[in-house]
Amino acid sequence: MFGLAQNKGDLILGKWITDNGDSQIEFYQKEGKYYGKIIWLKEHLKPDGTAKTDIKNPNPAMRKTPVIGLVIISELEFKNGQFVNGKIYSLKEGKTLDCAILSENNRELKITISKSLFSTSRIWKRL
Repeated sequence: MFGLAQNKGDLILGKWITDNGDSQIEFYQKEGKYYGKIIWLKEHLKPDGTAKTDIKNPNPAMRKTPVIGLVIISELEFKNGQFVNGKIYSLKEGKTLDCAILSENNRELKITISKSLFSTSRIWKRL
C-alpha cells in the first residue's frame, strides 16, 4: 500500500488508534486535503443502549449525529513534510480547534492541537 502512495502526504491514509486507545480514526484524502473520521469507539453505546451522538455540538440540529462516522479532522494540507492548517473537532467540548500533524515514520502521528497560545500533543499509532 505505501509503495503505491502518490506523494509522502498519502502516508497518513489509513487507520490509526488514538493515544488513549478509546477510538480509531481513518484518514482519507478529498480534493487535495486530508480528513479523519471516527470508525470505532471503545464505548460506542449510551447507557440506554443507543449509539453515542454528538451531544455537545454547538449546532442543536447536529446533536443527534452518530459519533461513529463523524469527521473530526478536516482541511489538513501537506506542506514541507507536515500536515498543517487543519481543524480538529473536540467531542468532549463541542469545539473546533487548530491542529497540525507530524509523522517521522508511517507508524506514529504526532497530533498538535492549538488554542490561542496554548498547545498540546498526542501520539496516535497505526493499526
